[in-house]
Amino acid sequence: MNQLRHVVLPALVLLTACSTGPEPVKPQPQVISEGVAEVTVRVHGVTDTRGMIHCGMFSDPDDWLSAEVDYAKSMPVGEKGEVVELVIPNVASGVYAFSLYQDLEGNNTLSRNSFGIPTDPWGMSNDALGNFGPPSFESSAVIIEPPSITIDITLREGLGLDFEPATNQPFDV
Repeated sequence: MNQLRHVVLPALVLLTACSTGPEPVKPQPQVISEGVAEVTVRVHGVTDTRGMIHCGMFSDPDDWLSAEVDYAKSMPVGEKGEVVELVIPNVASGVYAFSLYQDLEGNNTLSRNSFGIPTDPWGMSNDALGNFGPPSFESSAVIIEPPSITIDITLREGLGLDFEPATNQPFDV
């Protein structure tokens, strides 16, 4: 009986492998699940073609602008004046804030001068500005709801006081 199993099992495996059964299932396009959204972040104001755009998405005000991001994505910079789009799939509904910067030096950090003012172009959701420091989570917060949302962020330099804002409106948390 044991010898029969050693002959029959390999024969069944070979027969299964050689059969011309139904075609394999082709992968379907990714469907966004209920309760999640696809977020498109459009970055305006690219004035330098060097480096990468690094974007962070935050849901917790206590983690705002820390290394504790909910999602991070990087994209190469396109041509000067081009809008760069970053797509973040399957984001759960909720309140989030986004920060980004263009890493001109390729050092994977937001470079600053001796006064702490950014030397890399940067931006926040709602094109929020801070008072004597970075913008707050609340001033940068946006509501994410299915099926999709587009967030426009304008890159700015230095303190960011001289820029053309994008169209998003601030949201009070």
